[in-house]
Amino acid sequence: PLSVQAKLLRVLENKTIRRLGENREIPVDVRIIAATNRDLQDALRRGEFREDLYYRLNVVTIHLPPLRARREDIPLLAHHFLRQFCQRDQKAILGFSEAAMAALINYAFPGNVRELRHIIEQAVALSAGQWITLADLPAHVRIATPAPEEREIETVLNQVERDLILQAIQRNEGHLERTARDLGMSRVTLWRKMKKYGLAKRFAPQSDSPEGASS
Repeated sequence: PLSVQAKLLRVLENKTIRRLGENREIPVDVRIIAATNRDLQDALRRGEFREDLYYRLNVVTIHLPPLRARREDIPLLAHHFLRQFCQRDQKAILGFSEAAMAALINYAFPGNVRELRHIIEQAVALSAGQWITLADLPAHVRIATPAPEEREIETVLNQVERDLILQAIQRNEGHLERTARDLGMSRVTLWRKMKKYGLAKRFAPQSDSPEGASS
């Protein structure tokens, strides 16, 4: 409502608030991050949004496309939510099967990131194994169409796997044994993937070469 907008504008301009029933002004030092899925320019034209508040808020604008328009973010977000819910539910799930991740990448997510978060939360609760499989996902995600090109899915999965390995190496300060345990794979497999993604020369010291590594 316009009345609430006026109050918010006063807070931003005066940097003070007044509690209900009090006369004393309380100083506040805050920064506002505002988000909307509405066209505020259109709301301005219709008189539904105050012009002075709009320009007061519109200092830095970040346009974030819907999740369906940035499918390369889906695996990263899915793994983020997986770690979050595994920690909460005390489960040791290593990741997603290729079929499950392909289904997530293929799905349109009309509910955006919030829907992805809910789907992963449900999958973690249902999963009885070390991997989230296609069967752990809701039916409407499993049968989503049209499917993206196989090459597109493979490219996204490879990029996500590289990013996850890189993050794990950095998290474990370059120690490959700890990194392999962290990722749930053998040191040999880790080294092979590091070479595949161009990470071996960057992170492996001479004493940590693949010779002598055991599976």
